[in-house]
Amino acid sequence: MFAPPPPRRASPWKLARRTVLVGGGATVGLAVGWLVWPRSETANLALGPGETIVNAWLKIGHDGRVIVIVPQMEMGQGIHTALAQVLSDELGADWRTVSVEPAPLNPVYVNRGLVGPGASGLPGVLGTVADWGIAHLIERLDPQITGGSNSMMAYEAPMRLAGAAARGLLCKAAARVWGVEWRGCDTRDGFVVNGANRLRFADVAGKAADEKVEAEPKLRPIAAVGRAARRLDVPAKVDGSAKFAGDVRLPGMVFAAIRHGPLGMNALPVLGGAVPPGTVRGPGWVATTGETWWAANTAVKALDLRWPAPADPADSAVLNKRFAAALEGMPLAPGTGKLVEARYSVPFVPHAAMETMNATARVQGGRAEVWMPTQTLRLATYRIARALGFAEADVTVYPTLIGGGFGRKLESDAGVQAALIAHDLKRPVQLVWSREEDLGNSFPRTGASARLMARLKPDGAIESWRVRVAAPQTNGPFSVRNMGFGAEDGPDKSAIDGAEGVPYAVGDYAADAVLVKCGVPTGWWRSVGPSFTGFFVESFVDELAKVAGKDPMAYRLELLRAAPRHAAVLRAAGEAANYQPGMGVALREGFGSIVAHVIELGEEPPPSARRISVAVDTGRVINPDGLRQMMEGGAVWGLSAALSGRQTYAGGYAVERNFDAQPLLHLAETPEIEVTILTTPGAPIGGAGEAGVPGIAPALANAIAATTGKRLRDLPLALG
Repeated sequence: MFAPPPPRRASPWKLARRTVLVGGGATVGLAVGWLVWPRSETANLALGPGETIVNAWLKIGHDGRVIVIVPQMEMGQGIHTALAQVLSDELGADWRTVSVEPAPLNPVYVNRGLVGPGASGLPGVLGTVADWGIAHLIERLDPQITGGSNSMMAYEAPMRLAGAAARGLLCKAAARVWGVEWRGCDTRDGFVVNGANRLRFADVAGKAADEKVEAEPKLRPIAAVGRAARRLDVPAKVDGSAKFAGDVRLPGMVFAAIRHGPLGMNALPVLGGAVPPGTVRGPGWVATTGETWWAANTAVKALDLRWPAPADPADSAVLNKRFAAALEGMPLAPGTGKLVEARYSVPFVPHAAMETMNATARVQGGRAEVWMPTQTLRLATYRIARALGFAEADVTVYPTLIGGGFGRKLESDAGVQAALIAHDLKRPVQLVWSREEDLGNSFPRTGASARLMARLKPDGAIESWRVRVAAPQTNGPFSVRNMGFGAEDGPDKSAIDGAEGVPYAVGDYAADAVLVKCGVPTGWWRSVGPSFTGFFVESFVDELAKVAGKDPMAYRLELLRAAPRHAAVLRAAGEAANYQPGMGVALREGFGSIVAHVIELGEEPPPSARRISVAVDTGRVINPDGLRQMMEGGAVWGLSAALSGRQTYAGGYAVERNFDAQPLLHLAETPEIEVTILTTPGAPIGGAGEAGVPGIAPALANAIAATTGKRLRDLPLALG
């Protein structure tokens, strides 16, 4: 049973009182104000018994605990471990004493990777508002967002600086005790050291907090490959002590279950027959409550609901015709070479996280508290406050561990619903969506169709290349839902992310997106646009290789003569696989990283992946074990979607609403996965959580084509 912690006294520490570490990037500077920092803010870290705030990213306990403040949400990707490792290595901490605390809502923790190099890892995130002015958005909304695999790109620099700055403070405090020059001190394994002198961090942390931060702390040398470190989140997940939002228990709490209307519906339902007490209606949904969730869900399923007819009910037959029509009239690729053309399609795909949407809310005395798994603390707070008519200062969202996010928990609908129910009933409520409601209302990855053309010279060189992608809007509707502004008309830039720039020599090149009107509200799904443009592009490259009469691996390497880093990654994957004709190949760049896949099929019909060889270059590596885990997880995620990921619609509702119709890959179906890690000296660090997904579907389709002669151009891949 999990109850909220007792209130802790707020820190009196004011940002205006001393120099605070907030960033610096390449300049390695410390300043109050990295881009747009409101200087009047107060640091709002909670202080537990015996804890000292060293800076905005670090607390040290009197018992020796090193508590790293991490703004990014842990959803299985290991980011709590990786970012804590960055800070603790700079600090010189003993890893056995390191723990993590989620950062509170504060502009100091804004994901400033949304601006500059880190934004390259965010193909979908805030794409619409980027044109409006992303710096202005940051100033207005202070987004603390976990998505787009940009966590390391955005937070490695401030974490390193935080660790280095704290190390300097500890050395200064210890030097005063010893009466020595502080620059001769260092830190190691949780101690400040100077010759034979040793002091525990805990013994000088209080004094260190009063020392002055150096303008440019001295950073330790960067290693191309870091070290494997024990995952901080795994032990509690293994023994069951990890606390998720569903573990919250509040005095007087009731449980709630929910039913939604047709997709995109915002009207209130009409209730027929007997309506049980504790029933609450909201825009597009109705919920009932009970002393157990089972009782609440039984009651909500029994309700007689009538909804207005949607203006554009989601229907797969209608959508398929719209996709096909959107690809007509595409100009031919220019030139005189042999014209090659192909069409591809991908379906809508739900997120299918093991943890369904849920939240626990308490609204009393003009204040709201919500415990929820969220990838965006700021937008969750904003949406809940707006729904209740409260000031944001009167809403507190407690982010919990996330049992699978994949982009779905960028949305805050369950938190809003729980808050509205609690406000209406005037008692705490825990809302948990059933599996059917979760899969049926997923804000899925958009469906898309593509038409690709190329002209080949006699030697197989590509004279010209054209790509057209037809897809609904995702960025605009997300912005409208979650931020209250955004443009929903016109094509979506994220639809061609991963297709508008390829590493191959392709001559005259152009890519465009065409808007498809759609009654399905779509959202961001792990690896976003590249999850389908990767299938389009890498399948087409294989088809061009066949027309050119060349091996797919050799053909790609020819086209990569001006891209040696990409070629090195592709060769590494081929060498690890002992590449032979008949294997499937794919190479993708995105999220700041380059990833190649080689898939070998098993002999048993129908064809299935027996072995996947992955090569990845993220520039530098913090934790090689964590990177391997992300590549393995991305391969399993991508393979599951390639084989069975699909959601169809009829009458405004999703047809597939449970795992019988939307199966995930079973352990017995999971192939052997081998990961080779490369590094590029001087290259910026890249992301990993999503980079390993886009190449899986095309590599599998290419392997099937090479083995069976059957080219599959539509996902999911029918292997029968």
